[in-house]
Amino acid sequence: MRVTGGKCTQPAIRIWHTTPLTAPRHRLIHTNPRAAIARALIPNPPLLVADEPVSMVDASLRMSIVNLLKSMRDDLRVSVIYITHDLATAYYISNRLIIMQRGRIVEMGDARTVLDNPEHPY
Repeated sequence: MRVTGGKCTQPAIRIWHTTPLTAPRHRLIHTNPRAAIARALIPNPPLLVADEPVSMVDASLRMSIVNLLKSMRDDLRVSVIYITHDLATAYYISNRLIIMQRGRIVEMGDARTVLDNPEHPY
């Protein structure tokens, strides 16, 4: 892999080389979760919006992707808005949760508090 450019590519290169996610050679780059996340990091963004990043991924890759997002949050200091229906992975990756129902916020707060003691019957 030939890499050129400046500082802005470093997080993407680091993610590319340290992420254990793989895809068969015949798959296009846009179907490889590792490539998609690395590509999103090229401009060194302060915020990454991950909309259902594990909904179409098999169980063997699900936690790898969630761990990668958590690592980005902690190591690269990238804020992540994690949009999902999967409360288990949301709990694992999140410090704070916002629960929405029909487009309205029905509950928000510390992840553990919201999931352990919900105030809304969602």
